[in-house]
Parts: sequence; C-alpha cells; structure tokens
Amino acid sequence: MGQYAYLSFAKLSEKGSAKNREYWEMTWFPKHEEICSEYGVKLLKWGIAFGTVEELVYIYETDLPLAEYQKFRGAVTGISEERLFAYTKTTIVNYPW
Repeated sequence: MGQYAYLSFAKLSEKGSAKNREYWEMTWFPKHEEICSEYGVKLLKWGIAFGTVEELVYIYETDLPLAEYQKFRGAVTGISEERLFAYTKTTIVNYPW
C-alpha cells in the first residue's frame, strides 16, 4: 500500500475538451496506465470534480515523494503532443486515511 494519496485536479484545454470519448478511452487511458505502472503509481479513482473550476480529479496511491510524483505528473500531462490540460493542481493526503 502506498504511503501517499495524491488528488490531482485537472482543467482541460480547448484541445482536450474537443477530444471525443473514444480518444480518451482508446488512446489516452491506456498510455496513462503504462505510465502509472512505470512509476509505481496506482489510480484509485477518477471522475468529475464538482465544486471546483477544474473538470476532472484523479486519486493516486503511491510511495513516490513529491519530487518524484511531479515527474510522474509531467509524463501524464505529456501523453499527447497537443496540450490537453490547461493546468493541474495537486493535494497530498497522508495515506491510508
């Protein structure tokens, strides 16, 4: 079990918003899973972020300290050559809660 839970909130760019569901399911998420495996990160949940200006939230479990987690997030946001995310914000939670 990971030492940390990271809650990453993401605001899509116009290009990201324009991508269809097929792209996200068939292209982006499989690559995301590969990157998670490469960095030793487990995606616990993801979904719509209510009550925030960001559209999405991803909840990750990992032993990565913040500096290494930032490298992981950089790999995730760089999945596409297009800039699909305007920005992301992350909150760290001691885990397990």
